[in-house]
Order: sequence, then C-alpha cells, then structure tokens
Amino acid sequence: MSGLLRIPLASLPAPQTGDQNEISSLYELIDECCRSGVARSALLLTARKMPPHLIKPHHLRLAFEALEPLRHADRARSFDLADGSRAITWRGEAGSLLDRALTTLRHLLADDPAIADIAQIAPLYVLPRDADIMREALRATIPTAPEIILVSPRIPEKLDPASLQSLEQSLLQVNVSRFARHRRVWRVADNKKLEPAWDKRFLSVAELTATLLPNHDATADPWLYRRLTRTLDRRLLSLLAAPHELRAAGPLSLDLNIGTLLTPQFLHFDSALPAHLRGNLNIDLLPADILADPTAYIFARGFARARRYQVMIREVSLPLLLALDFKALDADLIELEFTPELMQHTELLPRGVRLVLSYSNHSGQIDSAAREFAAAHGIRLLAPRD
Repeated sequence: MSGLLRIPLASLPAPQTGDQNEISSLYELIDECCRSGVARSALLLTARKMPPHLIKPHHLRLAFEALEPLRHADRARSFDLADGSRAITWRGEAGSLLDRALTTLRHLLADDPAIADIAQIAPLYVLPRDADIMREALRATIPTAPEIILVSPRIPEKLDPASLQSLEQSLLQVNVSRFARHRRVWRVADNKKLEPAWDKRFLSVAELTATLLPNHDATADPWLYRRLTRTLDRRLLSLLAAPHELRAAGPLSLDLNIGTLLTPQFLHFDSALPAHLRGNLNIDLLPADILADPTAYIFARGFARARRYQVMIREVSLPLLLALDFKALDADLIELEFTPELMQHTELLPRGVRLVLSYSNHSGQIDSAAREFAAAHGIRLLAPRD
C-alpha cells in the first residue's frame, strides 16, 4: 500500500469482536512480507460468508476453536477483525495442524449444502504471492461507516552508520539461533524423484532486522548491508561451531563473504567441523564479492579446496551469465536464478561445471517451468525458495 487507503462501507450482522488495530497490524504484516520476501501462509475465516444460521456467537466460537491447532504453527499470529472474521498467519508448513483445523471446520459445516468447498469461508493465502488478493478480501471485513482510512505503515528507514553500529552491538548480546534458518537443495534421482542433496544454513536478515532494529531496511545501502553480512557471517559460524550443532547434520552449504574465510571465527568453525562433514560442505559466494576483489577470490578458492570444501557462485542472474568468465572462475558449482527469460538464452549456460537451478516456488507455474528447464538441460540440482 502507498499513501492512504480508503475502504468502502461493508455492513454485516456479525458480532463486533475485533478492533481497527488488529486489521492495521495484519496489513503491516502483509506489507512486511512483500518488502522482505519472507513467505507466510494465512487463513481467513470470513464471517460474512458463513451460513446465516451460523453467524451467532456460539457458532462462531466453535469455528474459531476449530482453528486452534494453527496457533501452534511456526510464528503463528491471530487477528480478530471487526466484522467477526479471524485471520491466522504462520511460517513454513503447517502440515497436520492445518489438516486438523480444516477437517473440524468441514464437520461443523457438513450439513449445509450451500458450502461446497471449505475455501468459500476459509480461503488460504500464500504471502507475498497472494498479497493483493488478501488485501481485497480484508477490505470487505470492515463494517464501519461511511468509510475508514487506513494509514500505511511508515516507509522503513535506511540503515545508516549509527543504526548499523546499534544493530551490531545488539548482535553481540542476542542468541542468534532464533534467527537461524535452513533451506533444502534437492537432487533429481535417476527415477526422477527428488532426494535431499544438502541444506543451506543462514540467518534471516529480514526477521533479525525486524526484531532488533524495527522499521529499518537493512538492504537499502549496499555497502552498509555488506558490512552487516560480514557480522552475520561471524555470528553464524560461532553458532555452528557449538559442539552439539552439527553432530547429526548432513551435507550443508553456507552463504559467506570471501573475507570471512580468513577470520578467526572461520578457522574455529573449521577445526570444530565433524569428520563426517569434511568434504560435504559448500562455500557459497556472491558474484559481486568476487568481482570486487578477484585476487582475494582466487586465494579463498584455494584455501577452501585445501580443506576439501567446494566453492559455489550463487545467485547468478541472466545478465551475469554475459559478464562472468566461468572457466576462469573455476568454481565447483554455479547457482543459476531461473526466470522465463533464461529459456531464451540457453547458449549462455556454463559448461563443464555442475549447475544448481534456483527458483521461487510461490507459483506452481514457475515451479513447473523450472523443473522442465532443468530436465531439458541436464540440471540435476534444484533449489526452490520460499
């Protein structure tokens, strides 16, 4: 949203269970998903779409109780809206929790022939993909007259040297394990099924910034953001060097800056790495970091290989396929960012190196196109992003 959003009148007979702060908070969460790209799921139990004989406090309470399992999903939040509707958001897969909630709702409405699909009253949304659709649905939940004005959340401030210093001081004191995330990279087996290849470990910058330095955009200034990532590298390595952290871990990869490989934190991590992971670790480097100091890259590549690590150049977009000399870079793996435009420039695909195809799995259409592209060009490693 930008500026002021004007919401037209919507008048419903449902009980007034929520307040304006709730929907404003929900709009803020949607906007934050759009800014950060951090995916969330949402379910909206829409009171006005319930059968008339069920829009009563007793029935709504039963419907709300059906949603209770979702409160146990990762980072779940509940929003009671002014027309009696309720929204619940969460991160990741809710799995059996979502199944239990929807099954209970179906039983509650089983005798009503007008409800052919539970999605009629409790649609599911994936953010940020469905942000506009969900905003539109929320507009109809506001039963005030003649109209209300929602003020957009303030534009995040840029990260400046003072706020960066404050954030770095906070990082020295906070337990960063709460921001640790992993993303699976998959291998296409001979039978065409996907099997785990390795886990990418990282700290969520979006969630960390939102918690420790609210209303700031950590990526707005690329130079300050790069310094921040170096600090995060060190904190991630210190976390992973803990004796229990990687004891049962399988193959993994780390997004790091080139300079991080020569820090005491990396050397400590290297000495603490369990024997079964020696030879099963990828160091993932950004092209911008490589281009900024090619000599440091060559040294870091040799340093990593001497310790039996593999080097991957990550987030290679179509323009970078034109700019980089992959033969000279001599990396072990190249992570390509899939876009429909890539299908028109297959002659640019690096040869003689293992390729990983990265793509957003918010859209089933993109997911399918990426899988087909990978199969057509012999790419056996897939990295879907949430």
